[in-house]
Amino acid sequence: MNVAQKLARDVYSQYAGSLPVDPIMVARDMGCEVEPIDPFTSEFDREPNCSGMAYLDRGVKYIKYSASESPLRQRFTVAHELGHHLLGHVKKGMKFRDTPNEFRASVSSREEREANVFAAELLMPSELVMSAYLNSSIRDVEKLASAFGVSKVAMRIKLQELDLITSISIDRSGVRYPYNAG
Repeated sequence: MNVAQKLARDVYSQYAGSLPVDPIMVARDMGCEVEPIDPFTSEFDREPNCSGMAYLDRGVKYIKYSASESPLRQRFTVAHELGHHLLGHVKKGMKFRDTPNEFRASVSSREEREANVFAAELLMPSELVMSAYLNSSIRDVEKLASAFGVSKVAMRIKLQELDLITSISIDRSGVRYPYNAG
């Protein structure tokens, strides 16, 4: 387990405790100001293609997220930006400005990878995902994603990281996600 995962688990146990996690509530409970970026303001004009931001202003931790993105993307963005704050990435006078590219699994920046790991673990705690997948009849990615309040893509990545699914096969009825039998 890395530092970002451990921190996310600690935050989950102390501030969240139930599913789906409300990252806005968690961030506010931890002292962050959380606000949407209004696409009709001049601030948005200065931040085109911006999914989210994390910055400090006079000692206050700010998280902003794009109000024009889907609610699932907004949830991941807020958790990601909270990760930047808690992992010590945000320093006085700097602003983390994230575009949709920073949320990809292949992102090269260490800080962005750590914030992604933090967000994924906060929203989809590994132990709970494994329990839901192995100890219940929920093996459908869409149902799991809905229960955890994340996208199907995010859940599929999590299940692959946990070695619960191995590949994607597509048949005439749509996408199927086979799982490891052992």
